[in-house]
Amino acid sequence: MEVILKEGIDSKYKIKDFAISPLNEDIITVGEDLIFFTKDLKLKKKLTKKIDSCDLIKYIKEENQFFASSTFYIINSNNKIYKCDSSNMKILNEVFDPNMVINSINVSLNGLVIYINNSKIYCYDTLSKKLKISKEINIEKNDVSSIYIKDEKLILKVRKYKEEKNQITVFKLEDLSVISSFQTNTNNLYLFLRGINLYLAKSDGVVEIWDLILNELYDFKKISNSRITYIENDDEWIYFGTSSGELIITTDKLDVLKRVKIFKQEIKKLVYSEDKLYALSQNGQIVPIVLIDEDDKNVVNRFMKSYNINKEYEGFFTIKRVIEIENFLKKLKLKGIRYAPSNDLIFKALETSISDKKVCILGKDPYFQPNVATGLAFEVRKKSWASVEINASLRNILKLIYYSYTNDRKEIREIRDEIDKGKFKILPPDKIFSSWEKQGVLLLNTGLTVELNNAGSHIYFWEKITKDLIKYISSKNKNITYLLWGKEAQNYEKEIQNGNIIKHNHPAICGKLDNANDFLNGESFIKTMNIINWLGEEKNE
Repeated sequence: MEVILKEGIDSKYKIKDFAISPLNEDIITVGEDLIFFTKDLKLKKKLTKKIDSCDLIKYIKEENQFFASSTFYIINSNNKIYKCDSSNMKILNEVFDPNMVINSINVSLNGLVIYINNSKIYCYDTLSKKLKISKEINIEKNDVSSIYIKDEKLILKVRKYKEEKNQITVFKLEDLSVISSFQTNTNNLYLFLRGINLYLAKSDGVVEIWDLILNELYDFKKISNSRITYIENDDEWIYFGTSSGELIITTDKLDVLKRVKIFKQEIKKLVYSEDKLYALSQNGQIVPIVLIDEDDKNVVNRFMKSYNINKEYEGFFTIKRVIEIENFLKKLKLKGIRYAPSNDLIFKALETSISDKKVCILGKDPYFQPNVATGLAFEVRKKSWASVEINASLRNILKLIYYSYTNDRKEIREIRDEIDKGKFKILPPDKIFSSWEKQGVLLLNTGLTVELNNAGSHIYFWEKITKDLIKYISSKNKNITYLLWGKEAQNYEKEIQNGNIIKHNHPAICGKLDNANDFLNGESFIKTMNIINWLGEEKNE
C-alpha cells in the first residue's frame, strides 16, 4: 500500500468535526460555522450564526430511508442537537434539548441520542421524540466518561476520579443490555470496535486488543511513541492518528505497514470513504489521503499528465517515486512553506523528449526570489541583456558565448553595447533559453524546488531523485554532452552512464583567467557549437 496526500481544506475555517456525505462524497464541516464543500473541496455554502458553535456531526438514517441518507445531526457546545439536510444545505429543526447537565453524549446511525446524566445512561429516540430506555450505571459525580458508538453497539468508558483504571462496558443499543464488561489498569484515550475485538489506545502509543466474547486481553503492541488520538478502519486495514500528526496504517494484528507524517499538530479525526482517508488536524485542517495499490499505473499516468511530463520519462516515474514527490510538495503546503517555481513549472525541463537531447546543462536549484524561477536552469525571462536583473551567472555565460564565437574577450558593458547596436546578434534572455531547448538542450536543475529566499533548501530531497534521473537519461540517450559547471554539478558526474562531459568552474564565480578551470576559459560552447547554435538563431543546415 502507498498513500498520496492531496490538496485539502485550510485551517482558516476553524473546523472541529466533519462528515462525508454518503450521497455524493461532499464534505460537511462544523465549528464556528456549518459549511458545505464539494468532494473536490470547493466551498458550496456557509451557514454563519444560525446556531451556536458545534463540536460534532453525525449522519443518520431515518426509518423511511432505504438508501443513502442526506440527513445529519449536529451537536453544539450546549449539547443541543439539530437536524440538517445536505441535499438542500439547510438546518431543518432542533431535535434534542437536554435542559440538564450531561456528562457524555453521542448519536447513533438510527438517530438515537445516548447520554449520561447523574448515574443513568439514557437512550432518546429523536425520530419518535420519546425516551426509549434508561439504565442505572455505576458512575459517580466526578467520574470521567466517554461514549463510543459503532455497528449499533454502545461502548462506555468510565474512569474514576484521580485514577488510571477504566471500566469498559459494551451494550446493545436496542435495549442497553450488556454484551461485555471488563476493567483495564491504565487509561484508554480512544476505543474502537471491529467485529468482536475492541481496540484500546494508550497514551504511550500502546494498543490493546480485547476479545469481547471472552472478556480478556489477547494481544497488544506499541506502534508509536506518541499518543494514539483516533482509530478508523476499512475492510482490510486499521488507521491510527497520533498526537504528533503521524498516520499509522496496520493490519488487524497491529503489524505496521506504513507511517506518514500528515500534520504538525495531532490528528483529531480520521474518516474512510471510497478508497480515500480524510484526516482532520487539531487546528482545523482537513487533508484527503488517497490509498493506492502499488501496481496501480494510473497514479503515474495522472502525475505525468498533470505536470505535462514527456512520455519518455514513464520508466523513471515509478509509483513509489511519484508518491514521494507528491507527499513532499503537499507537506510544504501544509506547513505553509512558500516555494519556487510554481507547481506547473516544477517539471518544465522534462516536457520534451529524451531522444532529441544533444546537450545537458546542470544547474543547482531554481532562483529563490518570488516569481523568477521558470523550471529551466539559469533561465530568466527578461527582454534585454542590459536588464539589471541579469545575474552574474548569466552575464558570464554571455561573455563566454561572445568569446566562443568571436575569439575576443570583452567586458560585459562592451558586449551589451554591441548587442544594442546589432554588431553581435544573439537572442534576448526571454527567447534564447527556449531556442536552446528546441535545439536539444536539457536545462536541468539538480534541485527542482527551493524555499523562497532560502537557497539550497530542498537539495536534500531532490538529490537522490536527480541522481537516478541522470542515470536514466544517460542510459536512454547515449549521445548527450553534459556541461558540468562547478563542484555541485560535478558531484553528479559518476551518475552519467554514457555521453561526453565538459567540466569547469561555475559561472557565478569566475574571472581568474590564469586558472585553467575558470568558467571563462571553458570550452562548453566552443565544443558544442557544431550541434547547438548558442546565439539562439535557427541552426543553418
